[in-house]
Amino acid sequence: MSISKAEESFLRTSILSTPPSRADGRLLNEFRMIAVNREAVFGRVNLGGTDVIAAVKLEVENIGPTGDGAEGEGRDGGRVACAIICAQSAYPHKSPQALDEASADLTALFTPILASSLTPSSQLTIVPHKRSWLLGIEAIILADDGNAIDAVMVAIRAALWDLRIPRTKGVQYVSRPTYSGTYTASADAIKGILTEGKRVDPADFELEDSYDEGNPLERRDELPVCVTLNLIGSTYFLDASAREADGVQDRLSLFYSFSKSASLNGVSHGMHYSGPSELKFGDVGPLIQSGEKHASELSAALNSMFRAEDVKNAAALRR
Repeated sequence: MSISKAEESFLRTSILSTPPSRADGRLLNEFRMIAVNREAVFGRVNLGGTDVIAAVKLEVENIGPTGDGAEGEGRDGGRVACAIICAQSAYPHKSPQALDEASADLTALFTPILASSLTPSSQLTIVPHKRSWLLGIEAIILADDGNAIDAVMVAIRAALWDLRIPRTKGVQYVSRPTYSGTYTASADAIKGILTEGKRVDPADFELEDSYDEGNPLERRDELPVCVTLNLIGSTYFLDASAREADGVQDRLSLFYSFSKSASLNGVSHGMHYSGPSELKFGDVGPLIQSGEKHASELSAALNSMFRAEDVKNAAALRR
């Protein structure tokens, strides 16, 4: 989508006016309706016309050298692999090469953010120094009507909310000593020799039988969110539509997570700035503070939405 210079000037003037105005009547700090569909390890988000689907899965990885001499990629505390895919349906005007480059850029943006917020975790260690879980995360942007980055993070959060970590128990092997030669001993002594063994650390694992699929992620209500500030100088607005994004191309995306004990003092997992204009140093601090506030509100709203849906689903199962 592209807009004329006159449309761009009108859009920017409207946002900077007193009071500011937007084409759809929203306030500057107001999101469009966020519709989230959660099912098993999938999350789908509709934000205006932006449509994103995310999925997560677990795979077992070896830690350190394996039996065939190869080096396992696993690590204690687990590992995250991420892929963000831009579908042709979302960007019909882009060439396949441009789509691949956009997907690679988004993957490079999200991978360290998700890794820093999800690992290391004791839940993702199966057998210390031997086996761990690889948490695979994939999101596909099916349609982009603006603010796709924020929508991707919400979709990933929804998929992770319903993830279950399988319960496992370590398998220990007992080595029995071998004896050669002739021994003369009592029956009790011989019995002790035969049953003597050395207990070793777990070398492998097996899944526990359980009535459910495992444990949810610990502190899943502290999963990160993203809030993108669309900038005209020091003035910003949230959740730009596709037309607004064409007219205002300077954007600062902030990634935060929040604990129950500190709803405002969040943990920053990174930020990303894009646009043709230079971001003034004096504007950075106030923008970060504002972004953290909006991120806290978004995180709380999503947690409330997901918990309410969990209660509703649990009640339906009891009927």
